[in-house]
Amino acid sequence: MVLGDGAREAGAKADEISELTPGVAYVRVEGTRQIARVRASYLTDHDITDLTTAGLTRTSPPDTAVGIPANGAPDLHLIEGSETA
Repeated sequence: MVLGDGAREAGAKADEISELTPGVAYVRVEGTRQIARVRASYLTDHDITDLTTAGLTRTSPPDTAVGIPANGAPDLHLIEGSETA
């Protein structure tokens, strides 16, 4: 398993994630053995098409992508009540 030995026993039951919750995953908390359930942003193809045809103008500095932090780290948020031991 990608998360390492014992991850499933710690609550990372990826096979139980519903297909109705796109973007949900389990990750290892850096520097610990803790597992966290997270949900990343999800855009459908239709959403992306709408964004690209909306005539949006760039308001961020040219060295950063819109919606992506300057450090390039993904914007993951812990789902409340989903912490696992």
